[in-house]
Amino acid sequence: TDDNSITVNNRFATSCYGQDQLDWLAYVALDMPEGYGAVITAHVPPNVTYTVDKVQLIGIINAYCRKTTYNGSYTAGVEGWTNNSVNVDFTNAKGEIIAMFTGHVHQDTIDTTTLACPLITIISAGAQVNAGEIPERTFGTDTETSFDVVTINRKTRTIYLTRVGWGEDRVVKY
Repeated sequence: TDDNSITVNNRFATSCYGQDQLDWLAYVALDMPEGYGAVITAHVPPNVTYTVDKVQLIGIINAYCRKTTYNGSYTAGVEGWTNNSVNVDFTNAKGEIIAMFTGHVHQDTIDTTTLACPLITIISAGAQVNAGEIPERTFGTDTETSFDVVTINRKTRTIYLTRVGWGEDRVVKY
């Protein structure tokens, strides 16, 4: 807070992937052998407004999916966070990113515009499946919780999300 007790640095109002995590994704996790496929998981999806360096994460994922390059940086405006810089060349990448799975928004969504692969959010127990739909949880029944079993058919490039608990099964092409 400043001298007038006004919040000026609220680390809880924003999120940040940071240089270490972006480097690990770009140079370790995505260093896949020929024919490998990966799914990326995170708590917060990169399409929320308060993830301050989401452009760099999106740039890495899209460059890998498209087998291109990406160069971008973020200047930190929050104390305790550092600037980050990303410069990747995936023109010779051998694997593929199948999808990114996240939670946080407490909804089932399938976004095919933010990333060059599907961005899939999965409901958490007792949260809403679609905007305005809040499931009634009855303990001791199949509505008590909610999660998906994910099956990927790489030959047909199809992701099957089989719902356990409240909600519906979903199918996504990638």
